[in-house]
Amino acid sequence: AGIRQNETAIEYLFPAKFYLECVNEAYHTNVSESDLPEDGSAQICKRIEAVLKDRGRIAKSLDKALVMNAIQRRFNDMKVKADLPTGTATKARKLIDKINAIFDDGK
Repeated sequence: AGIRQNETAIEYLFPAKFYLECVNEAYHTNVSESDLPEDGSAQICKRIEAVLKDRGRIAKSLDKALVMNAIQRRFNDMKVKADLPTGTATKARKLIDKINAIFDDGK
C-alpha cells in the first residue's frame, strides 16, 4: 500500500491526523501529532498508547475496536471516494491490488 514502516496495521491506510481525530473522539482527549513520542516504534497506535498511558487515559493498551467505532461513524457519512481522508483510497487500492496479485499468482 506504499506504507514505509516495517510494522504496519490498518490505521496506516489513513493519514495520522484522521486517525488521531478518531482516537480523540473515542477517548475524549486531545492528542496531537506533536505529542507522540519517538520511542523507536513506527506504529502510530503504540505511540498514541504511550501518550494515553502517560495521561492516565488507559491502563494497558489502546482499544482499537473503540477507535474503529469512531472511524466507522465517520465512514457512515461518506458517500463517495472523494469523501475519504486524503490518500486513503490510493493506499487501500494498492493493498487490494497486492492481495489480488498474490491470489492470482497462486502463491
